[in-house]
Amino acid sequence: MPLEEHIFFCGFATAATFGASSYLIVRPGGNVLVDMPRFYPRLIQGLEKLGGVKYIFLTHSDDIAGHEEFARHFNAERIIHTAERDSAPMEIRIEGSEPVQFATDLRIIPTPGHTRGSMCLLFDGALFTGDHLAAGRAGGLTSFRNACWYSWAELKKSNERLLNFDFSRVYPGHGRRYFSEASATTQRDLLRLISES
Repeated sequence: MPLEEHIFFCGFATAATFGASSYLIVRPGGNVLVDMPRFYPRLIQGLEKLGGVKYIFLTHSDDIAGHEEFARHFNAERIIHTAERDSAPMEIRIEGSEPVQFATDLRIIPTPGHTRGSMCLLFDGALFTGDHLAAGRAGGLTSFRNACWYSWAELKKSNERLLNFDFSRVYPGHGRRYFSEASATTQRDLLRLISES
């Protein structure tokens, strides 16, 4: 389902990822699948029509179920942080806490907190956050204190680091999507979240 010009919601969530949302970024340098939907024939056909999948960006280890099947089918390279405990072979492992300019239009931002190796992906003002950040019930932004498996203190620091990046949309694995008029509004909402948490 198209969400904006180059971003699609995959649907077909699986219980193995606790029903997490997955997204496809369509881009000239190769499409990126963010987290894992079910390996479902109708979805696979849709992904193929949009140009397939070159990279699979795994925000954290909770939402990776089925990655082997997708990687094999599309001959895609998987991206995960080295701090995530996963014995499966992954083609690209991100280390440390510094942002990585993966391509001219893709920036990987380590955001430890929910898990030790949680990461966000920034593309054209849209931040794909896994279980790190989502829209709050009453607006603004929220993080999930009751589902923080590594460190709430580190999660807060990660939110502070996100102030260094310009984005106006948040596409989470769980929770509501967030849209603001401009990155300045997002900064304000992020500052409010940091001050209240």
